[in-house]
Amino acid sequence: MVWEKKILPAEKHIEKFSHYGKKTNICLIFPSDYSIGIANTGHQTVYRILNNMQEINCERYYFDNRLPLHKSIETSKSIFEFDIIAFSCCYELDIPAIEKFYTVNNIDIKKVNERPLIIAGGALTFINPLMIRDIADLVFLGDFEENAEGFREAVLELRTGKKIDDIREKYDFFLNLNFLKIKSSRNIEAYSCIVSDKSAFPDSMLIELCRGCCCQCNFCNTGHSRNPLRFIKKNLLEILFEKAISNGVSKIGFIGTAVLSYPGLIGILENLLTANLKFSFSSINTNQITNDFLNILFRAGQNTITLAPEAGNDKMLGIINKKIVFDELISTSRYAAEIGIKRLKLYFIYGFEEEEANDLDDIANLILKIKKATNISGKPFNIAVSFNPFIPKPDTPFANRKMLHKNILEKKRNYIRDKLIKTGVRLEFMSINDSIKQHEISFRYK
Repeated sequence: MVWEKKILPAEKHIEKFSHYGKKTNICLIFPSDYSIGIANTGHQTVYRILNNMQEINCERYYFDNRLPLHKSIETSKSIFEFDIIAFSCCYELDIPAIEKFYTVNNIDIKKVNERPLIIAGGALTFINPLMIRDIADLVFLGDFEENAEGFREAVLELRTGKKIDDIREKYDFFLNLNFLKIKSSRNIEAYSCIVSDKSAFPDSMLIELCRGCCCQCNFCNTGHSRNPLRFIKKNLLEILFEKAISNGVSKIGFIGTAVLSYPGLIGILENLLTANLKFSFSSINTNQITNDFLNILFRAGQNTITLAPEAGNDKMLGIINKKIVFDELISTSRYAAEIGIKRLKLYFIYGFEEEEANDLDDIANLILKIKKATNISGKPFNIAVSFNPFIPKPDTPFANRKMLHKNILEKKRNYIRDKLIKTGVRLEFMSINDSIKQHEISFRYK
């Protein structure tokens, strides 16, 4: 396999596998860039579990123009040489990306006998598995850890000639239009078995600390489809820390929607610092942050904290069922700046039907209050704010709501931009076209 030197990922394999001499070969495809795919703990977990099976070899492929076309990372095998192609689907816009992939590679989804068998699964199945059914022969439902052994049995049956329809009927973790059962895993075993310098979280072992969410925000699918909230077992966590140290990994990245709810978290983090392991968090529960936690983050070298207020006043917080005290948010931000954290990333949602101009004004005013509070002499502090249009999600209290028309969303976006464009705050706006497309795909067949 030939790589351009400038993009060669320096991969550190925490767990090593043989990719030769097995009965069944699966190409696990992540339908986005390598940097995003290698940072996805679900993708890596499926890869690790499959390769730990005696009969199955699993290799990786990413939708990345910088990587060799049609070649797996492990053995440079063509995707068409595999028995099974498996997609990790995490995001609605993965669907058109996969459809484009089929077109470019002349793959006819209807001609089962002229291509490898195609299986798809991932986080999208918790939103609406029906959106995936037209891009795969089989759709795996729910968390992979829960039914990995059943998946192995199904794959071996398929390899001996069992019909796809029979497999779909036999195993309840495959999408069957007559019976739909999505299982959440009781045990969390999602972590990086490969650490890469080209990851979105470079040179970090990523560990999913928790799954599910203690919040019930009306717009969010996670708190309504992936509960109950559960945590990775402490003994596994300790084993993973030891693996990181023994493999020369110096940083842990914690993933999860309710990470601050993990029992005894501060003590665990103190032990990591003692062992010279740095750590970071992908996001933090806004209403659970303490000064002790911020201090330990700073000591670990995390320069950015990410918070999601979503709204700018109590009226909108009530509508979306989000629990935040704004004065605490401002004081938390100030304290972060005081101790030396250098960057704050904020997320807001606009485009709710009850939203008026003064509600957008309140978002802008909140941001300016945070900016003023964090303007401390000798303490450089940057604020980046991301704005996303409201996108109704299936199986949430807001599932039956409509997205506002594109023209209205554009006016609201421009209104917010005009309020903040000259304030020195970095602004990021999710594409309205992509948001509308995401909404359309998520309700496909609903």
